[in-house]
Amino acid sequence: RALWNSIAERVQVQRRDAFVVYLAGPIDADRPVAIDKGFSGRNLVAIERDKSVAKQLKDAGTCTLIGDIFKHLRAWHPDRRVDVCLLDLCGGLTPKIAGEIEDLMCLPQFQTAVFAINLLRGRDPQGNKLREKLVQFQNKLIDSAKNSQSKCVDLGIYSREVFDNKVSAAIGGKPS
Repeated sequence: RALWNSIAERVQVQRRDAFVVYLAGPIDADRPVAIDKGFSGRNLVAIERDKSVAKQLKDAGTCTLIGDIFKHLRAWHPDRRVDVCLLDLCGGLTPKIAGEIEDLMCLPQFQTAVFAINLLRGRDPQGNKLREKLVQFQNKLIDSAKNSQSKCVDLGIYSREVFDNKVSAAIGGKPS
């Protein structure tokens, strides 16, 4: 529910109009939560690689594509905007997965999409170096953002500390 709250806050169209692609799995737990949050069931497209699970989803009335999510999304028509891409992956962050996600984010159909990515953190030793680099990058981003000019601070709307904390929170850091 917390994830869908974050998605709902960030989506750039009306929730009922948002086109969502997601990994459902056999339980399809995200679908009822998304609908409860105001997303339309007719705009939710599940992608499932297991044919028997896909059949189960289809039998339940869920629009379901069968195959690899990255292959489907790379082949998505550029004129058909995707507003939300929920990747609930059953593995860790690897350079290959990071590259796949980055490739998707560069495609025109995902230009304004909200990406929500769930990974098994810490269970994949090959992802340790990548995670360390991402943390270093995030810290540099937070530090550079904290030193940026702000009209809100200049006009006295926010103190420098409040502004820095808002920027840090938006980037995913902790308040100072």
